[in-house]
Amino acid sequence: MRTFFFLWSITYFPFSGIYARVIQMSLSEHMIVMNGHKFGSRGSYEYLSGSLTFGIDPKNKMNRNLCDLDLAPLNSKGLVEAKTNFKVLQPSDPKKRNGLAIVEVSNRGGIALMRYYNLATTGQVRPNVPADYGNEYLMREGYTLIWIGWEWDIPDGQNLLRLEVPILKNIDGNAVTGLVRSDWVIDQTISTLGVGHRNMIPYPVSSFDSPKNVLTYRNSLSGSKIKIPKSSWSFAGSSIESSQRGTLNITLSEGFQSGSIYELVYEAKDPVLSGYGLAAIRDIAAFVKYDPACPFPVKKTIAQGISQTGRFLRHFLYEGFNVDESGRIAYDGMMVLMAGAGRGSFNHRFAQPSRDAHRYSSFDYPTDLYPFASTVVYDTTLQKKESIRPYQDTAKIFYINSGYEYWSRGASLIHTDFTTQKDLKLPRYERYFHLASAQHYNENIPDSSRRIASAYSFYKGNPIYTLPYFKALLLQLKEWVLDHRLPSDHQIPMIADSTLVIIQKFKFPYIPGLDLPRSPYIPNRLYMGPRWQNAKIIDQEPPVAADPYLIMIPAVDPYGNERSGIKPIELCVPLATYTPWSLRFGLAHPGEMDDFRGLFIPLPEDAIQRTTRDMRPAFNGLYKNKDEYLSKIEFELGKLVAQRFLLVDDVPALKTRSSQLWDWIQTYYQR
Repeated sequence: MRTFFFLWSITYFPFSGIYARVIQMSLSEHMIVMNGHKFGSRGSYEYLSGSLTFGIDPKNKMNRNLCDLDLAPLNSKGLVEAKTNFKVLQPSDPKKRNGLAIVEVSNRGGIALMRYYNLATTGQVRPNVPADYGNEYLMREGYTLIWIGWEWDIPDGQNLLRLEVPILKNIDGNAVTGLVRSDWVIDQTISTLGVGHRNMIPYPVSSFDSPKNVLTYRNSLSGSKIKIPKSSWSFAGSSIESSQRGTLNITLSEGFQSGSIYELVYEAKDPVLSGYGLAAIRDIAAFVKYDPACPFPVKKTIAQGISQTGRFLRHFLYEGFNVDESGRIAYDGMMVLMAGAGRGSFNHRFAQPSRDAHRYSSFDYPTDLYPFASTVVYDTTLQKKESIRPYQDTAKIFYINSGYEYWSRGASLIHTDFTTQKDLKLPRYERYFHLASAQHYNENIPDSSRRIASAYSFYKGNPIYTLPYFKALLLQLKEWVLDHRLPSDHQIPMIADSTLVIIQKFKFPYIPGLDLPRSPYIPNRLYMGPRWQNAKIIDQEPPVAADPYLIMIPAVDPYGNERSGIKPIELCVPLATYTPWSLRFGLAHPGEMDDFRGLFIPLPEDAIQRTTRDMRPAFNGLYKNKDEYLSKIEFELGKLVAQRFLLVDDVPALKTRSSQLWDWIQTYYQR
């Protein structure tokens, strides 16, 4: 029988220096998961959901880095409030909890923990839907799992996590105004474009007639921007009539043309306290660790962020938010996945948290800004000497990147000195892992629909399967945090052994018809106006970009696969070339790099094909038959287990996947 508990409201009145800054909790749902289903020795789990209200003290020094905190409204107790929905899973029996909470920093309002570690396919957490729990790994380990909203611009509905933050006003009560920018790479002619990034909520327009509202286009990345007459375009959407958040679009009389890059700068009003998301993620950790009234208490916490929210955690550290208002450590560990060297648009006036940056989309937002490394590096151009981790804490951090982040997220900057071109000495409380040749996210073995039309067969989407390695690394971090067991050493490409090189020295085996990217994504030093550095206000839109940073990329072996880092099983016993990058095949400007995805290119079948068409080793010279191939697979999987990069429980699935890949290759050669 399902068990329900409904509580209208549980209210906390914390005192500075004693409690965490959760001032109210409304618990709307409290259930035993799946009618008391037993998750191994951990027994049943319970599900809690509702809302939390945070209240931060604007006078507390630990909040001093929040941009525009002095413009936020105060409650009767002098605190600045924000409200979020939340979800929690924990073992029903407190004695069966492992004492460690994973707080997922939600990527654009979604949930990924269950997909990454339980291999669930739904991307949701509901108390009575077995598919949401996948193979139940996290439950069987006894974790407490916590999700809250931190991002203000998430659309309502859609079962997403969202933080409600206050609108800022000038001291005299008038609206705050400023510049906001959006851009679009157009691959198919369209008449209307949404101003918010990826359908996120945009800032409202301050004045339709403002001369600061400018729309331009250019025909290439290096092309000149051409201003479009105001008579040819217009705003449309619900947020243009009032300060209420809603949709905001622009339309162009002749339509937005394929092959062009459009950029809008407009005068906006009513910014929000976007940086409150940093404080919310800090204070949920403090709440579960230090408030005795918390209904889901733990001893230790790990934060996980992926891509956008991996960048968020890097920004979180840089702004000093891993220490709460009472001077206590918030997170004991962090899994920072696929973030490269980025931070983000998280804590400035008119911040747009969803914005990112790639080689050929989302240009020159405050995403990849110095400093990049935890080790202090001197920027001779800016004449600064900084670290991304200037505030002292003992959090144990894993930085985990794929090959894509080296090509498109500047990942080399986190462990190299861009001025001296030398490897950095890395901090003792951090570990750096590179998943060789992998793309930004997981993808299945390709079908014919992903074949690139060319004289030679390339397939869009790199099928290297990284989830088992994330799972093993999570276990390493858990053991480091709870049991003080040291994790594996760094696994990254290095300048010292020539596994990390500049693009001019990058050597790739010849494959007929395949062109290399012209360049990896290279962050620039950006001038964003006179108030940026001290007040976090952008007055220069678009910013002036100059003086690029030195980016380096992993070297490859004769197969075209990356030589360094954790080698997934697909690289240990290769059947193909796996690139973490792909060109924009079939799109405008096909010579530029595409976002997020790589390529899968089967090896030449035999020596004749190799001699005439391909410089990589031939498939027939590597393996006598499938049995020999699978024997090598089993041996290499054993090595990965011994190195603590793979769990024994995940070996059978990788053997099966390897067998399927062999069969796919055989079918491919028979065409």
